[in-house]
Amino acid sequence: MRENSFTKKMSKKSNTELEHIFANKSDYTNEALQAVIWELENRNLIEKSDIPSIELSNTSN
Repeated sequence: MRENSFTKKMSKKSNTELEHIFANKSDYTNEALQAVIWELENRNLIEKSDIPSIELSNTSN
């Protein structure tokens, strides 16, 4: 199973909450966004091909 430190937290969020986080990417860390993407995929709300790769930035979030 794909996991990081946000996986459990994101699994408890509603679809609407996950979509809100994804829509506001700049407010979240790459690790949090990765957990959101995995959870959306697990729920069959998105497919891997629907998501462009998250660009890792040099800024710390």
